Amino acid sequence: MFELPGGPIAFSLGGEYRRETLSYDLDPTTQAGYAFYNAIPSFRSPAFEVKEAFGEISIPLVKNVPLLQELTINGLGRVADYKGAVSTVYALWRRGKPAIS
Repeated sequence: MFELPGGPIAFSLGGEYRRETLSYDLDPTTQAGYAFYNAIPSFRSPAFEVKEAFGEISIPLVKNVPLLQELTINGLGRVADYKGAVSTVYALWRRGKPAIS
């Protein structure tokens, strides 16, 4: 779409939605503790939902000029909304190392 002296701008965008659940039921013998001498009750974890979005961009400003082989700006980020106790989480990439807030 866009061409700079260093080359084309590249970007990526995406998103995801998921709902996670967990449960298990064991036979009555195991639940009563008659198997391996451990009583293991049924388990039902509360379901939770996650909505995520991410983006990444690479902007090549210049390439193969005197005293400069390449100058490119890169950035990426992710935001995740965990409906429940965790809330919203942001992950950013700054100054060549990850920074999570």
